[in-house]
Order: sequence, then structure tokens, then C-alpha cells
Amino acid sequence: RYDPWYCETKLMVNFIITMAAGSYHPTKHPYRIVFLPTTRLRMCDALPSNLTGLDPVKYESIKDGSLNTDYLVDAIGQFVEVSHVEVVSVNGKDIQKLSLELRNQDDDRLPMVLWGKFATDVNDAIQLRGEHKIIVVLRFGKIKVWKDERSISNAYNVSDVALRQLYWKKEC
Repeated sequence: RYDPWYCETKLMVNFIITMAAGSYHPTKHPYRIVFLPTTRLRMCDALPSNLTGLDPVKYESIKDGSLNTDYLVDAIGQFVEVSHVEVVSVNGKDIQKLSLELRNQDDDRLPMVLWGKFATDVNDAIQLRGEHKIIVVLRFGKIKVWKDERSISNAYNVSDVALRQLYWKKEC
């Protein structure tokens, strides 16, 4: 069974470090690792489990434009609106698109768009869970600006999306 919260620690050899450039930075670190044909990975002792690297941003900082859109961000929220999966043409290719709206604990709202396999996988998972409240954790999401409106989406195959179902206890 795949568990997105489970991480393995690996030792890497034969790689290079370059300046981070472009619009899809997974971190604010000024450098990035580049894999070579000779790069090798092997298992090693695990890091402490509290090093998840999850750093959710505030919805308002996405919507007000105070975050640099070159950096990928993490977001957490409950699905409150979900569209049907659409097939749209992007750069001459048909791709699946799922539009959602997230809500945080303060009832702030954030538009989210998932593309490709992320769209179909999340839609299928939502259908299976029915009417239950679902929390989404998006790691390495891309801040998008379209017609002066900001949203968050998956960034190719770099992003990670995890869903959790909320169970409410009734007090007697």
C-alpha cells in the first residue's frame, strides 16, 4: 500500500550542484541538484520522522500576491466545491482539468486546479469517499495567475497530493 507520508532516506553519489533558475523552485534554496547519467542512489539509515518538510502557506499570502510565484508552495484545506473533470486543449494536447475550491480553518477560500493524472486520481478518490469531508494536502504546488485571479495547481509531476477523510465524533 502506498503511503505518501512514508519517506525513505537515500545516499546519492555522482551529481552536480547548479544555481536554481526558472519558475518551478521546490524550495527557496539558491542551488539545486542535477542528476547525471552516472548518479546513483542507495538506501541508508532513516532520518528522524519529524523532518517532513511540510510548510503550508496562508491562503491570503497566495491571493494577495505577496508570495513569489517562482517558488512551489504547500497548502492544506478541505474541498468545498468540486467541478467535473474537463478535457481541455493545452499547447495542442488534450489534458484533464479538475477545478476545486479549498477552505481553511478560518473559512478562507482558495481556488485550486489539478491537471492530468492528478485531476483524474483526485476525482476518483472524491467519488469513492462520497459525502464525507475530505482534507487535501498539496506539496510543491504552483501559484498561478489567470485574469488577475490567483490559484494553486499541481506542478507537472513534481507535486504530491494526499487526501484524508475527516471523521466527526458526536458528543453524547
